[in-house]
Amino acid sequence: PLSSSSAASDVYKRQADAWIAPGGPTPTQWSVVRGLEALLTTAQQPAQGSSLQLELTAAMAKVDSDDDADADASVDGQVVACVDFVLALVGVATEQIAAADCQRMIWTDGRWLVATGPEEPSPASVCPGTPESLAAGWRWVVSPDD
Repeated sequence: PLSSSSAASDVYKRQADAWIAPGGPTPTQWSVVRGLEALLTTAQQPAQGSSLQLELTAAMAKVDSDDDADADASVDGQVVACVDFVLALVGVATEQIAAADCQRMIWTDGRWLVATGPEEPSPASVCPGTPESLAAGWRWVVSPDD
């Protein structure tokens, strides 16, 4: 899982630079960074110096090849990778929520990077392991028994 404090907004942006292919969204445009910043704002946390901890664990995933993607948005060699996360605020609440995200990805220099082109719309978030998640094509990233 990814754990971080709100002081890490700049860290998220630096990490985005490492995860986004040249020509892809800038860190300030990328929906993942914007979402994390919105969460911090909603929680009324400062950009620096807060002890708020976010834990984001990839629970389920699904991948569509460009053959299955929207014809206008598909680009050779790209896939649309979707992850259904479990999100928790450590030490604040015992409840967890599901948050799903899809990104257009391309294999570059031996690793997957967020590709150029428009970002994919986020799918409906579903609780991992429910009949609805399985019917929607989500599969476990790791066994739920682990």
